[in-house]
Amino acid sequence: MYTLRILNKDNQMHSYVVTLEGQPDMELLIEHPEVTIEAGAVADVTARLRIDPVDLKSRSTEVQFRLHSADGSISIAEPARFVGPLP
Repeated sequence: MYTLRILNKDNQMHSYVVTLEGQPDMELLIEHPEVTIEAGAVADVTARLRIDPVDLKSRSTEVQFRLHSADGSISIAEPARFVGPLP
C-alpha cells in the first residue's frame, strides 16, 4: 500500500489523475482515480498495486507513479518500489 501526497502549489484548483508506469502487467488500484485539489491544498491518495506473482521477474520491482493534471498542463513522475513475494 502506498500513500501518495499531492500538493497543489498553484494559485488555482486542479484535477489530477494518477497512473502507473514501469510494469505493464501490474494493476493500479485507487478508490478515486481522479482527485481535485484546491489551490495551495494537499491531498493524500491511497494506492495499491496488484500483479500475478508469475509475472514478477524479481522480488523488488521499480515502478513510477505519474500524476497528470486533467488539463494537461502538469505531468510529474515519482519513482517507487514494489516488493512482492519471491518469484
